Amino acid sequence: MTLVYEVFTNPDNTAKWLKGFLRFEVIDGEPMTVGSKFRVILNNNGEIVTIIETMTAIENNKRFAFELESDVHLGHTDITFTAFDSETTLVRSTNEVEAKTALMRSIFVIMKPYFQTVSDKQFATIKKLAESSDVQ
Repeated sequence: MTLVYEVFTNPDNTAKWLKGFLRFEVIDGEPMTVGSKFRVILNNNGEIVTIIETMTAIENNKRFAFELESDVHLGHTDITFTAFDSETTLVRSTNEVEAKTALMRSIFVIMKPYFQTVSDKQFATIKKLAESSDVQ
């Protein structure tokens, strides 16, 4: 298993790279299997936010994909991990997000650069964790 994939998929590490992460709650299925469904509970500046994620693809060391839904949006994330050697892994994340209301759609257009910045920071943190000894 590549270290980057291990850091990303190990729930003991999630709070280290996902800001505000509180916990996962399994809704249906076996974790880390296609079709499994779970809640991601986050603390967003004092507001508890729940996102429902459904696994759509998982390939050990290669791919992690899911559908997501919250009160305000729907989305799909597909992350690929390409190991070039024992020390180099390229991570690509494709994210599609759709707001549920017209107001939120207009806000999402303005916030797109912010969403990208947050995603970039998360993956930079995962990289640092993989390069350090501070992983589970």
